[in-house]
Amino acid sequence: MPDWITHLGLGWLILEALHRKEHRLHFLVGCILPDVEKVYVVAGFLASPRLEVLVQAFFEPTHTPLGALLLSVVSTVIFSLGEEENDFSRAVGWIFSGAMLHLALDSFILVETSGGIKLLWPFSSKGFGISLIPLGDWRPAAIVAPACLATALLKRRWNRAGS
Repeated sequence: MPDWITHLGLGWLILEALHRKEHRLHFLVGCILPDVEKVYVVAGFLASPRLEVLVQAFFEPTHTPLGALLLSVVSTVIFSLGEEENDFSRAVGWIFSGAMLHLALDSFILVETSGGIKLLWPFSSKGFGISLIPLGDWRPAAIVAPACLATALLKRRWNRAGS
């Protein structure tokens, strides 16, 4: 389930089910934050393959719980610059929760093709996963996208009926 439609869509559906509006953006950013590693694809187009390998090695830990936590802290620091009041620990918690949802969804990808989620990194590079869905499969997005559309339409109808 590496597509952003599935990650963001399922994150949004969870927020809707929980009726959470506070820190919504933090959670949704966390849902796609581990995929910041995709920068290495751009590096491959713009520069030599050696740079692509270097960038890929640097970003590899993004799909680990520790890497997700570090990304959550760094992104909260970056995005909270200039704010007078910020609830740092809550923002980190929501971003980290979104990132953990991302890792949970990615654990459904076949371990043979994805390498799995390295839960014990940096102590072990062994990948773990549930191995149900091939890498790049379109079916998760085909399920989540209509569910999001139906939820949005029902919410709109509900809000109109309530006003």
